[in-house]
Amino acid sequence: MRSPFEVTAWSESLAVSGVDGFCAYAYIPDRTTIAVGISQKLERELNLEAVRADKVAIMRRASGGGAVVLARGVLCFGAIAPPSMMEEDDIRPSFRILTSHVIEVLNGLGVDTLVAGISDISARIGGGVFKLCGTAQLRKREAILVHGTMLVRADISLLEKYLAYPSEVPEYRAGRKHSDFCRNLDELVPGEPEPSMIAEKIREKALARNWRWLDVPDLSAMGENAQKLLAEKYLDDDWTVNRKRKK
Repeated sequence: MRSPFEVTAWSESLAVSGVDGFCAYAYIPDRTTIAVGISQKLERELNLEAVRADKVAIMRRASGGGAVVLARGVLCFGAIAPPSMMEEDDIRPSFRILTSHVIEVLNGLGVDTLVAGISDISARIGGGVFKLCGTAQLRKREAILVHGTMLVRADISLLEKYLAYPSEVPEYRAGRKHSDFCRNLDELVPGEPEPSMIAEKIREKALARNWRWLDVPDLSAMGENAQKLLAEKYLDDDWTVNRKRKK
């Protein structure tokens, strides 16, 4: 298990410094954390009274996308590659390429998977389409990072408790509240899958493609740039609330 704050700082440092090919990683969050997109307003996207009453940590990503709850039963994953390895200089192909190994894993488990909206990894269930994973993208000069969260065995009631109805939604959501829109993977796959098992399948798929698998290091081994981002950005309240970073 890893701190979402530390892993997010580490993954951004990789995007800034660059990588020499396709790389992927996954981790299980060590605490309940709400991650919001870079441009989101906390008071609009979150039920702040409940968040503060439960003393839940809030983290502002450097990537776009919407607010998500990282908690027990959630798997976090990411993939990163140089921009030159993308087919087009556009966010949609980058999302498709850098989540394709995750989608293959889900299809291999018998899930009827599709990308809905801009970048939701979703599933056809009966006559409807339901969200399994939210993803977001960070584009730097040296690398493009796509990271996401998968509901495996999560408490979906926490989404209702901590997240307001989003200010921006894909058309396929059709006004549904979180509990009617999102689904856990264990509802679709027999055998009560755990996040650790899905992480291993993602690792195997990445390695089969000759991608480099990155084991998330301890904080002390994440490097000076990651530690600086953590201290001056992700753990700073002015960044979280006001999107202002220490100089």
